Parts: sequence; C-alpha cells; structure tokens
Amino acid sequence: ARQLAMDSIFLYASCADAFLVAAPDLGTSTLGVPVNLSSYQEDAWSAAQLFSYCCNHGAHKVYLSKSDGFTTASTGFAQDMRFVFSREMLCCQRGHGRGQDKCDLECLVPTFVGLYYQMVATSNNDGNDSEPWRESLGRECGRHFFQGVRAMAKHNKEELFPKNHVYSTGTTSSASSTQVHNLFGDLLLRVNRRAALTEEGKKLSPELEDL
Repeated sequence: ARQLAMDSIFLYASCADAFLVAAPDLGTSTLGVPVNLSSYQEDAWSAAQLFSYCCNHGAHKVYLSKSDGFTTASTGFAQDMRFVFSREMLCCQRGHGRGQDKCDLECLVPTFVGLYYQMVATSNNDGNDSEPWRESLGRECGRHFFQGVRAMAKHNKEELFPKNHVYSTGTTSSASSTQVHNLFGDLLLRVNRRAALTEEGKKLSPELEDL
C-alpha cells in the first residue's frame, strides 16, 4: 500500500482542488521530534505531496492551518519545498529498523523519473498545448510552476534529483551505521537519451543535452 501511494502521488494530486497543510504546534512526537510547521517542511513525504500538487495546480491554493490560525501560504513556501530528496522520511527518523533494507526516498524515485521525463519531453515542445500531460495539468499556474522547476533542474539537477544518498541505520540514541545507496544514478542520462529517440530518429536538441 505504501508503494502504491508513492507511485500514484502525482495522479492523486492532480484531482485535488486545493492543498491544506495541517501543521499545528503539537509538542514532540514519540521519537522526540517537534511536531509543527518546521518539522512539516523538513519531511520528504510532505514535500513530495506539496510538490506534486503544485506541479499540477500551482501554489495559489495552498493553505496553512497552524495553531494561530488559517492562512494562505506564500509562493515562497511551496518553492522552498521543491528539494524533496534533501529531506528525511519518517523511516529515516526511525533508523530504518525492522528489516527495512532501503529508504522510502528510494521508493519515490520511479515517480520522479517520470516527472523528469516530462521536463525533458516538453522543453522541445513548449508551444504545443495538445500534449496529454498539459491537459492533465490544466491550470496555467500549474504549468508556470512546473516550467520553473524544469528551469531550476538545469542548474540544480543534483539537488533536485541526487544520484545517491546516505542510508543510515540506528538513531541518535543507538549505534548506527551508514551506507551509500543509489537514488537516480544514471537514470536521468538514460531519460535524456530516450527522449531523443523519435519516430524519425532525430538527435537530442542542444538545450536538452544540459538538462
């Protein structure tokens, strides 16, 4: 069920009319982690959900529910959460115990490879609004957010789509060990090559070579 949720996050987000961030100040969790807006912003799964919504609809209907009231989130709030893979999942806080041999961040990779393919495929065809993915995005603000992420990928690809990450077992209160696990590896390079293969065998355009 967890993997299905990760696989369908972009489709699920496309169905939402608005995004509500419920982040009241609730003290600390059983793991000793503060539960508030700051911890929400540091959570990779929360960032992935918000990122998915904004790529579909933009950030103009993102709302914050905090202990001091209900407000509309700033555009900067959503933009600050674009670096999903620089954050931690709940399994990271738990020290990847109970026989978990990989981090949930690794389970998000296939979905974000699909996102990257959209960035590459559309950068050569920005004027064509008949593309199926554009019809699914619907709102112009969603397209604007998505295009902003695509532009950022040219200069911050490693932050948006890191090749690997450090997988740690144990917590701050117990012995721990670390390993380097693969995330995107060379997948983005293969996506670039795949996007270059058209029915007519055209080569990859110069602007895509750097994406």
